[in-house]
Amino acid sequence: MANWLDKALGRRSATIIKPVPFVRPCPCGEQLSGIRQERARRLICAECGEPHFILPVNLYPESRRIHFQPLEVGEFDESREYEQPPELDVEPEMDLDSVEEEIPRESRATPPAPDLGRALLDDWEDDQEEPPVSQHDQAIVIPQRREERAGQRQKLLLVGTAFFVLIGAMVVWAVWDRGKESAEIRLQMARDAGLIALESGDFVTARREFAEALDALQTLGVTGEQHDSLHDLWMESEAAVGLTNRSLLELVESANRTLKTGTIEDWDSEFHAIFEDQWILIDQSPPQIVPGDAKEGRRIDLLWDFDNDIPIQVTGIERLLTKTQTGGPRRIVFAGQLAGCRRESNAWVVELNPENAFLWRRFRSIEQLGFTDDQEPAQIMRDLIESQAELPEVSEAVSLPQENPDAT
Repeated sequence: MANWLDKALGRRSATIIKPVPFVRPCPCGEQLSGIRQERARRLICAECGEPHFILPVNLYPESRRIHFQPLEVGEFDESREYEQPPELDVEPEMDLDSVEEEIPRESRATPPAPDLGRALLDDWEDDQEEPPVSQHDQAIVIPQRREERAGQRQKLLLVGTAFFVLIGAMVVWAVWDRGKESAEIRLQMARDAGLIALESGDFVTARREFAEALDALQTLGVTGEQHDSLHDLWMESEAAVGLTNRSLLELVESANRTLKTGTIEDWDSEFHAIFEDQWILIDQSPPQIVPGDAKEGRRIDLLWDFDNDIPIQVTGIERLLTKTQTGGPRRIVFAGQLAGCRRESNAWVVELNPENAFLWRRFRSIEQLGFTDDQEPAQIMRDLIESQAELPEVSEAVSLPQENPDAT
């Protein structure tokens, strides 16, 4: 790029290069002179054979600043003695004034290198050559190769499937192990918080915490005594929160009044709106067992007369009667959810949900709910509740409610 400066400056034509002479002294005393050209070149002294590098013409813009004193022609120190080099058989140089380009060196002739790659490729092609195969043999070989490839693909598929199954099992195990550790922490915290709330009479908080503890037990897969004890505490908290503020006598009076002035459908609607699914706590001493049908089981007669000596009976407690009849106390304190109230020919029947009726097992909560009798010593009720707590579980494990526990 001899004209790069003109191209960079956008000049239309190249700048004419002025001839710049040069004089270069040689250590042997000879002076080399000539004209600088656009490219650098190398000159060899004709007397001693010493090579000299000649700079090209300066193509950069000139400046007036002088950084060094230029050497004038003829100022070379001739008094300095130079060691004469040995005589060499050097061909005389051409006329320097007519030299335009650098004198090229003679290239040494090198023998061609053997093409080893081509030789190896030829040997490999020779090895790959196969004898011709007949059409009959091709018809046999091609299906065999297809079967081999199909077998290889099947093996690869089995290996890949086994690998992904192993990875999935490891992920599931890691998630389960972390969930197990989290469930153990939740169980401990929820159980402690529930016991504190139950002791202070905060049944809403106790129900929520015991529900959390039961959920943690379900995650851990724990059953047995630990699950039953927490379930009993949750059931008592649930009953205490949803306890109705009306007695059985008021329930029967409402049913009797509605049936006198309306229909059975009117009473069903009123029961569904006011009484259904509410809890009721009953203290019966002694329980008067009345035979019932195969569907509802036995009943107990409350020995309360209503409306011309019509008795009030409670059904849905077959399991409680079965347990208390064998070695149990003659007096029972139990709770259940109201499921219905109807008038039969010889009695008023109050239906309890048979799935969640249970014997009360904590005297402290009885006191907090205000069900102790001032005329009866507290020790008698305490002994009764403690004797019921020693009985095995007689109610089935009730599933936790799906709605928010704090909704009540």
